[in-house]
Amino acid sequence: MQDNEREEGGISIGDIFRTILSCKWLALVIAAVITIGGAVGLYFYGASKQEYAVTFVMYMPGSGNSPVSYTYPDGTRFHFTDLVSVENLQRVKENSAKKEIDEFADVNVDAMVRNGDISIIRELLETAQGSGAFEANYTIKVNSSYFKNREVAKNFIRELVNLPAEHLANMEITYDAYLSSAEEALTYNDRITFLRNQAVYLRNNYDSFITTYTGSFVIKGGKMLTAYRSALDVYISNGEFERLKNEAIKNGYIRSLEDLAEYESKKFEKERQLVMEQAALDNLLSLTPESQSSVIVDADKIISQTKVVKQLEQDIEDLKNYISSKNVNAEFENSVKALEAKVEGFTDEFKTVAAFIYDTVNTVNYSNADIVVAVGGFGILKSVLISLVAGVVIALIAAYIAGYVKQKKTVVKTSAAAPSPVFAEAQAQAAVTKDEDNDENK
Repeated sequence: MQDNEREEGGISIGDIFRTILSCKWLALVIAAVITIGGAVGLYFYGASKQEYAVTFVMYMPGSGNSPVSYTYPDGTRFHFTDLVSVENLQRVKENSAKKEIDEFADVNVDAMVRNGDISIIRELLETAQGSGAFEANYTIKVNSSYFKNREVAKNFIRELVNLPAEHLANMEITYDAYLSSAEEALTYNDRITFLRNQAVYLRNNYDSFITTYTGSFVIKGGKMLTAYRSALDVYISNGEFERLKNEAIKNGYIRSLEDLAEYESKKFEKERQLVMEQAALDNLLSLTPESQSSVIVDADKIISQTKVVKQLEQDIEDLKNYISSKNVNAEFENSVKALEAKVEGFTDEFKTVAAFIYDTVNTVNYSNADIVVAVGGFGILKSVLISLVAGVVIALIAAYIAGYVKQKKTVVKTSAAAPSPVFAEAQAQAAVTKDEDNDENK
């Protein structure tokens, strides 16, 4: 019955296992070799393909989070792909070289860029699963083969990500353009005007900060933005600028007698300008309805041109007064210097406030607590498991084939030693025939 079932169903499971077990030592050797060799090979192959990935959100002053492009307060343009430029990668290495221990000395950034082994993407990711709220994130990926270990990679990428903050901290913004102009001004009138313009410029910058970050933004010492702005506004409104300007004009104060030649030159330029502006005004006034055909007299232009002419006439009179008075007053000069020092103090204070805001607002939030995540490649455990499975499968197949061949050879040898079934049947048939013949002869 069992033989019949085997004939109908082919080779049984038992036959397969018996065949494999007949070459069990071969199977074990093959499985061990493939597992060990495969694990080592997969591990090192995977290591060459493994990448370190860092996903983060970057907040820039006066901009949305993780912007595509950004303009620093000093006017420098930034595009998010600049983070992985060879220039920035080199800067990270240069910064490391200045330290007592150069952690990144062996990092080949030129090859990294040349081989395309570092990249950055910007994508919208959901802040929490199912929240429906998304924010822009950057993700930097770099081949792990450029770093000694995960810690070095983490430190390198973190330094790279911090470069925008480094730029913000080291920006050379003077915020004192009007102060420089005031120092070079010829007349006290111009000098004081520039100083007032500087104060108004600072106030406008405070207004911009307040619009962006609210007036309750707290600076060092607990002082809010509105407090800084209010103090400056009070000083602008106290009339000190106007009082000193009027005093200088009324008394004909000049900064130095050595400037008289320059006063004469400036008066000459103003007189020539007055001639041209007066001619332009006369031309406008001559365009009466009776004398024009298609030209329409613009009253606003006449008013504006009249103001230009009157201002030039006043400037010339003031210059004549300065030249004739030759009045140098040391006490007044000290008053103007005190005014200048006050405005310089407001400017230095604003620089401190701006630096604090930029440093505070520019933040980087990493999506992973350990910052770096290894992606791709094969870990040692994964390499062993894959190799073990492959080794067992290949070993079983090889053992079955070897066992089957071995069994076939055994059958052939056995068949050669035993009489042929056909020959035995022929002998039996001959014996029967012989007996029949003997019976007939009797």
